Amino acid sequence: MTKPGARVLTVIACGPNGEQVLSNGNVFLRDVSAKLRPIAEQRADYHVTTASSVDQVASAVESFGDKPSKPVLQLVGHGGPGELELGRPWVGQRADNQRFYLLDNNSRELALLTRGPGAVSEVRLVACQVGAYEGEPLLFALSRALACDVRGATVDVGPEMFDEATGLYEGPFRSCEHRSGRFASGGTAVRVGSRAVTRSGPEDDDARVTFDAISFVRRLALAAPRDVEVAISPEENKRLRATWHAAPQGADGGGVVDLAFKVTVARGGEKLPAYLEVLSNQRCRLVPELGEAPLSAQRWHAEGILESAECRSLLGRYERAWRSAPSSLA
Repeated sequence: MTKPGARVLTVIACGPNGEQVLSNGNVFLRDVSAKLRPIAEQRADYHVTTASSVDQVASAVESFGDKPSKPVLQLVGHGGPGELELGRPWVGQRADNQRFYLLDNNSRELALLTRGPGAVSEVRLVACQVGAYEGEPLLFALSRALACDVRGATVDVGPEMFDEATGLYEGPFRSCEHRSGRFASGGTAVRVGSRAVTRSGPEDDDARVTFDAISFVRRLALAAPRDVEVAISPEENKRLRATWHAAPQGADGGGVVDLAFKVTVARGGEKLPAYLEVLSNQRCRLVPELGEAPLSAQRWHAEGILESAECRSLLGRYERAWRSAPSSLA
């Protein structure tokens, strides 16, 4: 795939106004930018820019040019299998006036990416699990549309997965070869946590979390924002607490907030209002109600939480309340 000394154009997702830090406190894109921009300052053949839509990516490719050689195009954003989000986490919609904020398996969208095949030598999609098995249609279609090899990350990504010398993502990936259409796996596993944690439940040292309400569901908020909260009973709180599992300390990766609970954190005789956020990479974090910095470095796994009977019941109640609430949209 990538030849030694290849020219690299890295495009990092951002909001329409250029912002990279989401209001929910996620700093993945900011940290990637901080790691890669010094490389660009030292190398003329490595360039870093931002884009919120597919047409902005195409403009960046056109400006970087294909001389003396076609560049590797590296796209960095949030995502999931077969999807890489550019400006979508900020704008809350898929397209507006023909501007695509999400890269997925869409022929019109893919044709816009570089304004034709042959503009780049390779594409690397760096977003959480974008290249997982279910994401193969995007890799295949993109390979055909741009006439080059395409690889996509198969794990939750973090800044530590970019090589400090080349500035390229080197974590686990799945690739599609342009000539054969075959898929292959590769990359280097990166360990982001090492401290073993044996206790269960959303606790950190002497902290105790009480679930008060469910306050945000991303798949609904992307359609039309409404201020809705659904209270959680003491019995539901007890069952929810039994569902969460402590995980080794580590980075949040590239997840965005899929679900948020309003909670009360009791620690050291003090009670603090906060939100417990479930990220798309199945990690969780506590965020103070009046700030964005996590309350604790401890993280928790939420694997399977959305499939639990308790959470499904709560989500059903929340969606009914959300759909009956007035919308500010016409």
